[in-house]
Amino acid sequence: MARSVSEIIRIGAVGINLEDNLEERTPHPERPIRSVEDAVERIRAAREAARAEDVPLVINARIDLYLKHIGDDETRFAETVRRGQAYMAAGADCVFPFVLTDLKTISELVAALRSPLNIVGRAGMPSIARLEQLGVARVSTASGPSLVAVSLYTSADLSIRSSNL
Repeated sequence: MARSVSEIIRIGAVGINLEDNLEERTPHPERPIRSVEDAVERIRAAREAARAEDVPLVINARIDLYLKHIGDDETRFAETVRRGQAYMAAGADCVFPFVLTDLKTISELVAALRSPLNIVGRAGMPSIARLEQLGVARVSTASGPSLVAVSLYTSADLSIRSSNL
């Protein structure tokens, strides 16, 4: 982790997302996310690498419990708070519960974490002003704009092709 972070800092990065999602990198599908301890060590290594490079790197600690539908609403919330607090203590700058859209839960997380919260902005979400009122510090678009652009391009390309028939 430290080597990778140092390399991306040297090419100009000033911020990163560190996910606790294991995706297909785990032989254990029943454990789709990293342990808190593993995620904390990755954040610490990234923070130390940023210090060594003398760059105030923003580390956005992504929590994928909502993405992976792990636990029920109550346990998912409690685990998100636990992970968020651990990630912030390890050196993260922001907590990012990926795909969380429920305003009540967002508001409760802001209050429970008392740390900067990052939310993904998607179609149908409240305005950035409303999210800011709830205490959200950062709104990411993730791949949304790229997906819209590809969709529009594909639609335009198909329209042009069909009109030329």
